[in-house]
Amino acid sequence: MSTDSGERRLFAQWAVLGKRPGEVMGYEVLAGSLPRERAASYLLGSVTANPEGEHPGAPDALPWRVFLSAVEGEPSTVSARVETRWDGIRDGTGRPSYSSYLTLLDWVTVSRTGLTWTALDRAVEAADWTVVDATGSGAGSRPELPLDARRTTVLELAETVDELGFDWSSGVAALLLDGRQVVITLPYGAEPPDVNRRVLILDAVCALLPYGCRVWLSAATWAGHRAEHKLGLVFALRARPSQWEVVLGGPVPREPAGATASTYLHELRRLRLKKGGTAELVSHLLCAAQPLAFSEGDLAVRRLREIDLMDAVLAEIAEGRGDPARVRYVLQRQSAGQDDAKIRQLFLFLAHCSAQRRVPEDAAEARSALLTLWHPQLSDCLAADLSSEPPSKESFGRALEWLRLAQEAEASTPGACGDLLRSVVGAEQPSAGRNWSVWRAQLISAAQQEFGAGAEAADAVLADSREVGLEWLSHTVDNNTLDLRVVDRLARREVQGGGQFAAWPRFLGALVGVLPPSGARPEDARQFAELGDRAWKIAMEIADRFRQVSVLELLWRKLLDVATAVGTDADDDRRLLSDWLKRLVPSGPGLEPEVAATADLLQVAQGSMPRLPELRIDRERYVATLAQRLDSPAALGDLDRKVVRALLGPPDRPPGESAWEALVALTARRQSLRMTVLDAVAERLSGYETGLDLDLPQEWVGELGRRPGLDWLPAQLELRAVVGSSPSAEELSRALVRATRSGPLQARALREVAPWLRDRDPASVDGLARCLDHESPGRRLGMQLYAAVFADGFGNGLRERMRRFGETETARWAQIRSLPGAGSGAPPPPVNRGPSTPPPTVAPGGGPRQTGSPRPADPRPQYPPEAAGRPPSSGVRDVMPVLDQRLGNSDNSPPDAQRGHGRSRMPRFIYKRRGRS
Repeated sequence: MSTDSGERRLFAQWAVLGKRPGEVMGYEVLAGSLPRERAASYLLGSVTANPEGEHPGAPDALPWRVFLSAVEGEPSTVSARVETRWDGIRDGTGRPSYSSYLTLLDWVTVSRTGLTWTALDRAVEAADWTVVDATGSGAGSRPELPLDARRTTVLELAETVDELGFDWSSGVAALLLDGRQVVITLPYGAEPPDVNRRVLILDAVCALLPYGCRVWLSAATWAGHRAEHKLGLVFALRARPSQWEVVLGGPVPREPAGATASTYLHELRRLRLKKGGTAELVSHLLCAAQPLAFSEGDLAVRRLREIDLMDAVLAEIAEGRGDPARVRYVLQRQSAGQDDAKIRQLFLFLAHCSAQRRVPEDAAEARSALLTLWHPQLSDCLAADLSSEPPSKESFGRALEWLRLAQEAEASTPGACGDLLRSVVGAEQPSAGRNWSVWRAQLISAAQQEFGAGAEAADAVLADSREVGLEWLSHTVDNNTLDLRVVDRLARREVQGGGQFAAWPRFLGALVGVLPPSGARPEDARQFAELGDRAWKIAMEIADRFRQVSVLELLWRKLLDVATAVGTDADDDRRLLSDWLKRLVPSGPGLEPEVAATADLLQVAQGSMPRLPELRIDRERYVATLAQRLDSPAALGDLDRKVVRALLGPPDRPPGESAWEALVALTARRQSLRMTVLDAVAERLSGYETGLDLDLPQEWVGELGRRPGLDWLPAQLELRAVVGSSPSAEELSRALVRATRSGPLQARALREVAPWLRDRDPASVDGLARCLDHESPGRRLGMQLYAAVFADGFGNGLRERMRRFGETETARWAQIRSLPGAGSGAPPPPVNRGPSTPPPTVAPGGGPRQTGSPRPADPRPQYPPEAAGRPPSSGVRDVMPVLDQRLGNSDNSPPDAQRGHGRSRMPRFIYKRRGRS
């Protein structure tokens, strides 16, 4: 229903009449797709004169063109064109010869497409005759000639009528209706119009008669005044007595003698005056395509007057009294292909009536009329109506009803449903904003569910319209109606399109698994993410449903932006992302390292702790992915620091072994992390009092040991190495002394020696205490070791073994003293211990612990003056005299004699802890 109806591909029968070069022969049919006899009927019936010779510029110069509707002996009505032109060859007599080219279409095909002579003439002129090889022989055996025909516009024909003069043109048309042979002659001395202009003049004059009259109309651009022919309208030098002559641009012809033709002429001029122009008349008459025999002149008058019937029917519709049957009657005499606002209104009335079921009889009549009269251009008309109003539930239902009607019309008009769907969802309505996109997306989804593959016409809109595509995805995902067949079509359409279309459907195909992950590119994912603020959520929802973890890699940049955004809405988005990550990438076996690394980085970026490094995965691939992601332009500046702190874990507990190893490997691969890692490790080590839990690479030790507060680190690691080599008590004591430097035993040092202590017998532990005192005179490190042992620092097992060891040594000493001849020296005086307070204890983790009362300035035991000048020892032997006295033994042997027994003695604080005095 537009002025430009579009190009149509037609196939015409054809034939060529001429002579063969150099032969003495008459004119005959040389080639064609028509049988020779039938072709000859039309070619010979088109003869209007005998070309006399070559004289370009003269009115009778070739080429000549003739338009026929029928010839004698041929019962069918056709639309034929014959062009005669010089062929540039000479026959056997040396005379120049000409050729006549026939193209023929049946009347039904031409009337349905609304072609006039001008349209047919232009289509043949543009045809490629090499396709059929018209110069060969074999009439009746060649293929048909393809024609790309475009309907002549109403405006062009109406303007030509007005240029000729409406009264002149209408007078000629009335003479044709009166059965006259009309000859158009040229004014004296006037230049003849070229052949194309003559065709348009003939066509314009006949356009003032109903289109159905062309079943008997015929015309020619030139006819000889002596030639006998039966053509109705021709250009000629002059008319014969039996013909009616009119001068081009001359006086208005006399009125026809017949009453019917005269009435027609008066009505034509009256209506033109009433309408105020020619175009509406021409449009109306071109729509009157029902065939009219020559004898039915009165029907021509009725068809002409029906232009007012349309107005009457439209008035009834405007008043609410529209009758689908009357509308159908008017439209049956029109064509839905014309750009006529009134015809559009009639079709819209039927469409609205068919969708409203309040009056079932009218709805049924309207549906029947539309199915009968459905025209391809009706789709644009209905689409324009839907897009002219705001999106609503009512318009949605009406659109769906029209689609169902178009689906029924497929039987007579193939592609009707697809054309309508494409027109409706492809229409734009800028004022409606997102609502219009939502409306169209939901209509596409409904059509896909109801019509299946018949809704494929909407694929282009989904792929090329960002807004509609996103809304369609959102709607189908929310309603669980996402059709994988549609996704497959969209994705493969993009792949086969070679990048000519929007690429986001390829990403969608990878999300749902119809394409492999490699079938989508990061660029495709970027386009998808740019569809709108909700695009990434839809992608994650789809990926979660189809378990496609490749979405993390493809949408890495967008997801990182979400994870690091700030604001109230950003908090909600981060929670959503975290939930999706937990469902999409659960902790467990079989996880790809690349996916684990990407998921961890997203968790870390939003402030969560990583979950995945503890899995037994390929650490090399995991770390390589971490490094790659951190090097990407999308990574933010502080992501490095977040990753380091996340892998180290909370400061109140040591990092997991797998996480620590991943951090060390990541630092080795990405040297720019080195200082960040060392700073974090140094901060962690500065609070270590209970031991060193990090397996530090050797190249880090020296640098960390030079930092303030970490000068103990190298010696501590050396102590760890010594403990791991199964050392003797002497070797271990030297390492312990170096680790403690000039201070007391630190909890971290005791924690390192704990494995050694637990694996040794009490005598070896006692030997280590004596070695410590020997290696560090005056520092009483041995006594501090005993204090740690009896403070549960190394477990009840070691403490119990040491207690039994002390009791055994005490009993043995008592037996020795009871031997005949043993010394009876008085025991040494009690040790001055200062205030009565328990010795310092060590917490179960190895750290010092207070027992409740204030700690004295120097809690170490004070030995008698006799011991001065000798290397102090915290062995059992040094405290035995005190133990003897407290146990009631009276042995006055001198201290030297007592020590000479060479036996260890239990320190007295063991018994204080047991409650003995």
